Amino acid sequence: MTVQNYTNIQVLSIDLDGTLLQTDGTVAPITVDALNECRALGMHLIFNTARPASMIPKPVYEAFCQDYWVFSNGTTAQKEGKELFNITMDALHIAPLITKLHTDYSHYFFSIESGGRIYAPCIEKQPNSDFKAELHPLEVLLEKAVNKVTVIAEDRNFPHHEITALLTEDQRLLITEEGKFIQVMPRLISKCSAVEYITGSLGLDMSHVVAFGDDVNDIELLVASGIGVAMANANALVRSKADCMTTSNNDNGVGNFVTAILQQRIHHNL
Repeated sequence: MTVQNYTNIQVLSIDLDGTLLQTDGTVAPITVDALNECRALGMHLIFNTARPASMIPKPVYEAFCQDYWVFSNGTTAQKEGKELFNITMDALHIAPLITKLHTDYSHYFFSIESGGRIYAPCIEKQPNSDFKAELHPLEVLLEKAVNKVTVIAEDRNFPHHEITALLTEDQRLLITEEGKFIQVMPRLISKCSAVEYITGSLGLDMSHVVAFGDDVNDIELLVASGIGVAMANANALVRSKADCMTTSNNDNGVGNFVTAILQQRIHHNL
């Protein structure tokens, strides 16, 4: 682990899948304890994820419900259950994409995220998915205020170039997990923009942030933060952009790094 000066750190921004969460969806006790100690010392915790609010594991959310949460890759955020912002795409602009996914790509699972919940169209044979989506007719989906559209391509072979032509100037394509998740979201919105907003509201800037992540949707945030930390299980591009690395999500990676921050801070205050 690279030696860094952590005394300026006031905000911890932590991705969920592949970072905070272990493979079984839990958080290591050492990590929970370390993060609770950070909060007790006056540091701010921001948990950020591509998931909508309804897909956060209940024990994880309950452990950190008093902290900041950024959902759906930066389109929504809350603190202590109170909404900070909710950014959606223009209904007329996103409707052609949703319709095409429904009519031409029904063999792929796709969903929309709206108001912290996840919705998918009713079709005769629903593709397998771990997403616990609420099923509705296409007409109902088209009436929703959409934060994000997600296609799940287990084969990593979705022809995303065919839907790129349908994107409008206020939308962008985000592909993660080496092509498994194809996401369409507001163009200027990201995890990074959300963390910048929250940090600014606290009277701080990104130099006060240490950010943890493992996938390409974390890169912008890792680069913009005072210290960007890649997990050992992160892909090569993420690791190349980070300032330093920690151990994997299954080896207390966040907890180990946060413990080092705490130890340095205690030593600095002696």
